[in-house]
Amino acid sequence: MSNAFMALIWWVILALGLIAAITYVVWVTKFEGKYRAETNRSVDSFQKFQQTFGSKDSNGPGQKDPTRRNQDESDGDLPYKRLNP
Repeated sequence: MSNAFMALIWWVILALGLIAAITYVVWVTKFEGKYRAETNRSVDSFQKFQQTFGSKDSNGPGQKDPTRRNQDESDGDLPYKRLNP
């Protein structure tokens, strides 16, 4: 095989890679909104499922709400109680 033929093969491989990359980017941007809508629909369904188990404030005995930080502590923002007041 000649050097010119080998160079042509590498240029063809490079061109195919570039075409594949451009096709992938166009495909992702075209269908991105569809997949995002399906994800939001799935998250909404899961949140409705969670809400069927009771109100948001009732976490059961001995469980703290992870979204509420240190509101039950008397020391303010400290997540622990002071040993020596």
